[in-house]
Amino acid sequence: MQDDDLPQLPDPDEPTELQLRQFADQHAAHLRDLIAEHGWAVQGVIGDHEHPSVSYTVGLTRYHGHPELVVVGLGNGGGLLNLLGERVKAGERLRAGQVIQFERATQRVCFVTVENPEPLIYANELYQWADGPPVPALQVVWADPAGWFPWEEEYAVSPRTQPLLGPLPESLA
Repeated sequence: MQDDDLPQLPDPDEPTELQLRQFADQHAAHLRDLIAEHGWAVQGVIGDHEHPSVSYTVGLTRYHGHPELVVVGLGNGGGLLNLLGERVKAGERLRAGQVIQFERATQRVCFVTVENPEPLIYANELYQWADGPPVPALQVVWADPAGWFPWEEEYAVSPRTQPLLGPLPESLA
């Protein structure tokens, strides 16, 4: 038997299509379990030197079609998304242009409609209607430590850290 005749094992650095599908199916099942237990889940996507990290909810759509929430540029946006998820679960409807000041923190956030929510892969996989549009989403835009938002001149964080994923509502301009 020659080396060419031996079965080739998949390269661990390049998973096969089947391995990727199996992982995605297992992860979707895990998210379904979290949603069943808590009402929603948070999916994180690690950033790199060119793209900021992103976290988004999966499951808020269950609450009367509420948009999913996306936060960009926070290393761990899950805590913020969970605080907001509790509000949605309690019946609050978050909307584009709304500003929230948290009671126990100096942090302010506001909401912008996400123009293209297709990259919210698991939210769309679990909640998008067949042949329907992607699930709606709101970006949770966070203020810098001094309370300024990215479109304000005084904003002290690099604009690349938190790019806006949709148009700025008139109420915030």
